Amino acid sequence: NLDRNVSVVDTLFVGAKINAYNDTLTLQGELNPIFAADPNNQIDGKFRRNTLITGEPILLNARSIWARFNSDTDKSNIVALVSDVRAKKFHTLPKGNEKVERTYHLSGVNTSGEQVLSGFKMDFSFAWRDLDDKNLDESNNLVPEELVWQRWAETNWFDIQPSEKPAVDFGTGWARGFVESLDEFGYFAIGLPGGRLDFYVFQANVFLEGAYISG
Repeated sequence: NLDRNVSVVDTLFVGAKINAYNDTLTLQGELNPIFAADPNNQIDGKFRRNTLITGEPILLNARSIWARFNSDTDKSNIVALVSDVRAKKFHTLPKGNEKVERTYHLSGVNTSGEQVLSGFKMDFSFAWRDLDDKNLDESNNLVPEELVWQRWAETNWFDIQPSEKPAVDFGTGWARGFVESLDEFGYFAIGLPGGRLDFYVFQANVFLEGAYISG
């Protein structure tokens, strides 16, 4: 566990699970962190990248979690990226416990040190653990192929369709999805398309009511 903010100048080797809940781990250089072979190795909490290359994946909290700006125009005036990812945790926002058991909060910082909310385009690879070990599994009994990337938008979760359907790498126990041209930061989750369960209930009610009326 980090007991203070830690800044790494050049090379970051992640050889264990690093807990950074109350402090921030910062990587200054452009070299991506090196994650050891054990799939459990990750940065659990706040990770900041202070040098953002263009056109290549910028690795974040785990090997399968990364961002990419395809051009300087897409990157806009963002000079740092903060990724706060919490393993085995549900959002406290509404319907948070209906999602995958992993929370995301993404934010950007501009040249003036101010937080950026929008005005950029960023590809993003999101991931979570999906395996038989209940101490590590975050799937919440959800089927990866049915899930979407979601951003909290004031009062509800806004669906962002993945560019490719999420799938599980059974060798590592990680499931991964990918979205293109993300253009807003904030709180994110992985879940079923919004309102699907409510929609099914509504459809059933309409069907039953219709049957009753027609009878």
